Amino acid sequence: PSVAYAGSWNDGLFEFNDHQCVNRFDESNSTLQPFTSGDEKVADIDFDSQQNLWILNPGVNNPVSVKENDGTWKSFNYSYISNDLRRILVTSSDKKWVVLGGGQGLMVFDNGTDIDNESDDKIKHINRKMEKILAKEEDDEESRVSA
Repeated sequence: PSVAYAGSWNDGLFEFNDHQCVNRFDESNSTLQPFTSGDEKVADIDFDSQQNLWILNPGVNNPVSVKENDGTWKSFNYSYISNDLRRILVTSSDKKWVVLGGGQGLMVFDNGTDIDNESDDKIKHINRKMEKILAKEEDDEESRVSA
């Protein structure tokens, strides 16, 4: 069987099997949250190496969700960085790179060895301020080396 997923801007996430829609995931059967009543936005999706499906659900308190390969769902509260999430790319090492809207930069996170154990998660926000800090550190290092 051929399984595919499609995110929608107003109706959550759809699962297709052999070209037939077999599931629609929304707030009633997943961790997706509505932006407004009945309006589950999905900005982007991608799979990791374990076939877990990562979903960006912008504009809500828990804007990152994962549908694990066993069918269970979990969401993450990364809204303290941003809830304006636009694109996700999962690398071969399972790091998740997320493009943030409004020029807010990037977010990269690694859920560690266990999705359900948030104590081993690592997250970083990369923005223009961070770029300036890194550039200043490089300039300071070059000054020390040339002195």
